[in-house]
This record gives sequence, C-alpha cells and structure tokens, in this order.
Amino acid sequence: MQILTVLIIGIGLFVLQFVENFFLSLLNFRVSFLFFLFGYRKVDKRWLLVVTVVSSIIFDVTMHYRLGTNLVLFLLPSLVLWLFSILFSEESLIGLHVSNFVASLLFCIANILLPDFLEKGVFGFLDWKMVIVCIVKALVATLLLFLIEVLFGRFRDRGNASQIRLK
Repeated sequence: MQILTVLIIGIGLFVLQFVENFFLSLLNFRVSFLFFLFGYRKVDKRWLLVVTVVSSIIFDVTMHYRLGTNLVLFLLPSLVLWLFSILFSEESLIGLHVSNFVASLLFCIANILLPDFLEKGVFGFLDWKMVIVCIVKALVATLLLFLIEVLFGRFRDRGNASQIRLK
C-alpha cells in the first residue's frame, strides 16, 4: 500500500510540474499553491510536508532559484494559515476564506520580493499596480479554492459507493 502511495505521489509530482509550468507561462499563476492550500486541511501533514519539500526542490531547479526559495514561499502562507486556525474555529467559513485570501496575497507578494532577495540580497520591485494584480490573483485563488471545496464536498456527500441499497 505504501509503495502504491509513493508511486502515485511521484507521478503526481510530474503532472504538477507540467501543469505549474503551463499556467505559469500562460497566466503567470502558480497552481501548485492552490493544491497546497487545498491539501493543508485535507491531507495528513506528514505527506503534505514530503510532497511540498520535493515539489519545492523541483520548482527551484526548473525556475533557476536557489534551493529552498519555493519552500520558504510555501512556509510563509502556511504560518498565516496556522495563525488563522488558532484565531478562528475549523467550522468558520469566513475565517477559512479570509485566511485563504491573506495566505494567497502573502504568497503572491512574497513571490515577487523573495527570489531577488535570496539571489542578490535586494528585494524585488513592487509598486501599486503589482499589489493590485496580487489582490486580484488572491481573489481568484480564493474563488477557485471555494469552487474546489464545493466540488470536493459533493463527491464526499454521496455516501459509500460500494454499498448497494435495495428499495
């Protein structure tokens, strides 16, 4: 069972790399962060940590960043999610969506500032136009996460598909 899980994760990482580069080239939008936010509350933290570390190393190599840049980019929003989980209950939908928005906004801004800081020691350029673009990207990411949650909830609400009901 563990070998099958590792095999699925390995294949999933290759697919994630392809989808990430496609959306990054097409829309300048990081899809892997959406998967990270979705999995933050749904997946066991140990498996999420393994997948995040391996995928961040892969992204660092393919994006020509210093090793650990993407891991720090994922770490900062996860700290925000952890702080919001302390402040709001798990059932609070407003706290969930506000934390997803703030984490997405922080990720987008850190994605502009942090790689140059780690490479050259100088923060990247950020103006109001870029901040507005980051706010729009964070709103889109929050909306997409909401839609994924609704879609995922419909699959889970169907009950046990292996049971046969007789009427």
